[in-house]
Amino acid sequence: MVSVRAWLGFTAAGGSSDDPRLRMLTLGLDGPHPENLFEARHRNEPEARLRQIFSAALGACYFHRNRPPGVNESITIGTVDHIEFYY
Repeated sequence: MVSVRAWLGFTAAGGSSDDPRLRMLTLGLDGPHPENLFEARHRNEPEARLRQIFSAALGACYFHRNRPPGVNESITIGTVDHIEFYY
């Protein structure tokens, strides 16, 4: 599980977008995402890489859930005010 308060937005393949806005999310990260994040952190990956991995995790577990396969959006993570992982 992760709790995050950050400026998040997305751009969809069809050109629609949601400008970044402050969101407070608490959700479970499915699949390989938690492992990818922790492995990258333990390898001392730069923050930009951690943001990429976290963006993919949020996309898969929040923005893209309940959507038909192949419908993806580009997730934008701005300022992160708070992030906490539960495991």
